Amino acid sequence: MRTALLLGVPAGYVATAKSAIAKNAALFSAWSIKYIPSDRKEAEILEGMIRHAQEVADRYEEPHVLGFSAQKGRQRLADQIKPYFRFRWFDHLLLKCLGSPDPTAFVEKLASDLAEECEWAVRVKPSNTNSPLLLPESSFEPTRRHRDLWRPRECIRRPSEHCRSRKCNQRFSQRPLPKSKFQELWQHIQVGRRARQNL
Repeated sequence: MRTALLLGVPAGYVATAKSAIAKNAALFSAWSIKYIPSDRKEAEILEGMIRHAQEVADRYEEPHVLGFSAQKGRQRLADQIKPYFRFRWFDHLLLKCLGSPDPTAFVEKLASDLAEECEWAVRVKPSNTNSPLLLPESSFEPTRRHRDLWRPRECIRRPSEHCRSRKCNQRFSQRPLPKSKFQELWQHIQVGRRARQNL
């Protein structure tokens, strides 16, 4: 079972969200949904919440983090999570549905996003240690021929781009990095994770 962490949901909405999801349990049967709420009235993610989200995500095999935020400059927050866990933004405006008699729009959007995450896990997530997608984008710059290498992480909604990216990934994998170089890069990732855990 995969785990979805809803990060930044205002605490006042959590009980309503749990109730709405429980009433539509069949839509979420593949998921265990956890909450890292904000104490604010609006959807917001604070620095301490990011550290907490990283700690919680580390406990699960396949964590997917969904961020709720109305903040400006929120990309900076996402950049602290994306190198380590699957992350996407959720439309925080749909939280208003939880304060109404009909939360259907929130439930349907959450179910749709999580269905896309399942599809990403099956079609895009690397399944072997030779995949270049295990490495962060900053580890090397692909040649022009492989410029679409990183797109699978973001393009699950656009099948044509996914197909193009998959072909690029296959071409790249046919000419893998020398084993010693790949191991060096992978060790760099592991060191970064351990350093983050010790913060």
